[in-house]
Amino acid sequence: MLQHGRIVEEGRSTDVCDRPRHAYTRRLVAAAPVPDPVAQRERRLQRLAVEAVF
Repeated sequence: MLQHGRIVEEGRSTDVCDRPRHAYTRRLVAAAPVPDPVAQRERRLQRLAVEAVF
């Protein structure tokens, strides 16, 4: 995963997407839309929680 041209996280795509370690990657994963409205609401709440840390 790149942020401002620097590698901030690397690994297998399943590992990076399912268990992101870097805050930037966590924010990107949390911002991705999902088709289920209930799951989307949960993801939005997770994203807001992650953003509150910064």
